Amino acid sequence: SSKSKSAAKPAAAAAASTTPAPQKTEPIKEAAADKPKAEPPRAPENEKVELTLSLPQAEVDRRAAVASKQATAEKDSKGYYVCSLTEAGKAAAAAAAAAAETDAAAAAMATPEEREAGPRWIKYGGGAIEELLSHTPLLTIQYLIALAKADGILPRGQELPAAAKVTAENAWRLKHNGMYRIPILVLSYAWADPFHPDRGGGLLKQILPILETMLEQATNPQMTGHGVNGKGNKFQTVGVFIDYCCLPQAPRSKAEDDAFQHSLREMWRWYAHPLTTVLLCTLDLPSPPEPTNPKTYEQRGWCFCERRMASLAKGNNTLWDLRNYRPGMSFEDLWQEMRKGGVRQPFLSPDSLGDEIRKQLEEGKLVFSYAADMKVVVSLYKSAFEEAFRDVTKLVPACDRLFFCDYGWDDSDLPVLLEAFDY
Repeated sequence: SSKSKSAAKPAAAAAASTTPAPQKTEPIKEAAADKPKAEPPRAPENEKVELTLSLPQAEVDRRAAVASKQATAEKDSKGYYVCSLTEAGKAAAAAAAAAAETDAAAAAMATPEEREAGPRWIKYGGGAIEELLSHTPLLTIQYLIALAKADGILPRGQELPAAAKVTAENAWRLKHNGMYRIPILVLSYAWADPFHPDRGGGLLKQILPILETMLEQATNPQMTGHGVNGKGNKFQTVGVFIDYCCLPQAPRSKAEDDAFQHSLREMWRWYAHPLTTVLLCTLDLPSPPEPTNPKTYEQRGWCFCERRMASLAKGNNTLWDLRNYRPGMSFEDLWQEMRKGGVRQPFLSPDSLGDEIRKQLEEGKLVFSYAADMKVVVSLYKSAFEEAFRDVTKLVPACDRLFFCDYGWDDSDLPVLLEAFDY
């Protein structure tokens, strides 16, 4: 998928002539659901692995050589592409970091009353979010807005400014949660290059108006459904999950790799949580620079699985497609319109998902940049499926039923759904 989530996929890698990592052969199909839940397989270590290119190597090299305003890409001594910021990129990063420092300093002045959790935090599954934040940070939406406005690009997980993070220590900034949602935005998107997902900053520009609208909704004291006495306040934020920024990227130290593996095993929870909002970034990125992996969102293996995980027990209005955005949309518009157009697909059992991925790979409709990733995503999906339907009430105490309404499903989808229910 070119998403570089597997440790086998160095964030600075787009090299040919690589050596495949040894893989243990296992069937994709898992045992019956009443067996103990299997832990997702550990991704291989930071050794070289076989990279499947979507373009001839010469064309990959030509595209990688074209610098964006913010970054350049050059091969290191091992043949991996390494992305480096230009002076303009450094200036944008510094401006966004300064904005994050200002935002964090202002939040530190909040009173105990202003830090108090909204009454719905635990009812809506906030406890599960706090557990995730103990090992995986989110980005403050204020930082991302500042970065986009400064014409910057996303930083690697190791380079994310401390002031831009939402962690267990400042999770109170999320606890204003509104009606039927947790204030977290999870991005599902295709990486443009194995060494950087968005080196031209196009994705940030595409989602900027959505980020601004969500921040306005979270912080406006006139908006209901938030915070103390049902109101928002200026210290609140929306946490944003972007894998490139929230997980350590290769090359990693031993400690960083351990942290990466932990976050990777739990990553499905961000997508499958019923009340986080998942944004499917389905639009092509503007060019230049041309992506070294031009495959679309629908052709990416990781995106296929993320969308399916988010289609399991997600709230009726918290799975969004970027294609549905229109300039000037209010938050209410986002809430009502971004879910339309077949965004949510009938959920597959873990066995059927493995079969479907294999079939689409054979037909050339779906691609993984690294073959090892297929086993990882199937295992993550199995964990998501089993918890979504077995433990959803435990996860979200307020959830006593699941709604699947107005998605355009018809009789042809019944066999898929019945097989999933049978599982």
